[in-house]
Amino acid sequence: YLEFELSWLTSHHTGSNVFNGNSLSLTQNSYMLALQYDIDTFDIFTPYLKGGAEFASHSQDIISPTTPFGHSPVSTNAFGLDIGVGSKVQVANNFMVGLDLMYHSMFTATATPPNSVISVNAIQSYFTAMLRVGFSFGQGGYHTGGAKPPGH
Repeated sequence: YLEFELSWLTSHHTGSNVFNGNSLSLTQNSYMLALQYDIDTFDIFTPYLKGGAEFASHSQDIISPTTPFGHSPVSTNAFGLDIGVGSKVQVANNFMVGLDLMYHSMFTATATPPNSVISVNAIQSYFTAMLRVGFSFGQGGYHTGGAKPPGH
């Protein structure tokens, strides 16, 4: 059967300008919408396929290419696609553990600092492997409409 997943990730980092020590910051918010297809099995092991889209908003301070002692805030948005595989295992009647291996590919988003003609890449592709622990609701916990495997 199909599952729908909505994820949100926020990330904030600070650093300093190597030329003058002024603080620099980077903030990124990512939103992911995914569909997950659970492959029915008559067992406690459930493999699945997952895919979706990701949207990111990104703002950061960039050292000015014309005056290295200054910096400018820039913002951009990006779109990407996600695809992955995973599996869940029922540990108890209403408890499962799962492992996802997801590949996130963001399309390059560039930003141009004020008073500059040089664009810089603000968002690039990345690879993520996730280990997740989850809780499932329902009678019996099996993904076959409540049917239990033979002998259970």
